[in-house]
Amino acid sequence: EEAQITLDGDRATHDLRRPLRGGGGTFDWILDNLTAVGSILDIKVRINVDRDNADDTVGALDALADRGLQDTPVYFGHVKPYSEACSGVASACLSDREFGELDLALTRQALVRGFRSFRYPHLELGGVCGADQRLCYVVGPEGLLFKCWAQASQGADQSVGSLYDNGSGKPMRLTQQKNLERFLAWDPLSDVACQECRVLPICMGGCPYLHLNGIAGAGCSTWRYVLLQTLGLRFRLEQLAGKKTLEVSEKANSE
Repeated sequence: EEAQITLDGDRATHDLRRPLRGGGGTFDWILDNLTAVGSILDIKVRINVDRDNADDTVGALDALADRGLQDTPVYFGHVKPYSEACSGVASACLSDREFGELDLALTRQALVRGFRSFRYPHLELGGVCGADQRLCYVVGPEGLLFKCWAQASQGADQSVGSLYDNGSGKPMRLTQQKNLERFLAWDPLSDVACQECRVLPICMGGCPYLHLNGIAGAGCSTWRYVLLQTLGLRFRLEQLAGKKTLEVSEKANSE
């Protein structure tokens, strides 16, 4: 079983952004739960990053390291104003280039603190998310089905179906059918800029939702700005791992 939890910076910033209904903090509660279930559940930690909390993110790494959670996969999430519901944070969002450079710097900070894994470029030939795949849906609170979580608050006009239609013989509404077909027909190779981009196999056009809504370049991979540096870091880590394996092997043979 796998799960993901999200932090919004260090303790002070996270508790300010994600308080309990009564006003209490959730940062330490999340870390307590993470520590408690770490041996029975594979958990990934996402740390959201924007302009306002960029300087606090290392504090979140320190808190995780203090709990001895360096074996827990950690990655940094690029906060973006995907929908009108998120428009209030648009000014705080980093550009793709800014995030790519910060992501690399934070990854180095994580490795210094003993974290064992980090995200690096790899082929995404099947696409970067499930929005353009047939068997992947987001379920809204009223049972409506959507292809992207950014649409889950936008109502029935953006839905592609409903849980309550299944087995009832009720046909999919025309608008729902068109919404579904729009996502399933998304093809990054139809975009000239994507065709000519050297990192196309890594991002496969990026976010279908952003592209289909006419936000040019908004779904591009941030790897394009730090590709060589990231691959270089990965190469050095592989060299280091190989050297440690060789040292252990030589020591065992000598004994």
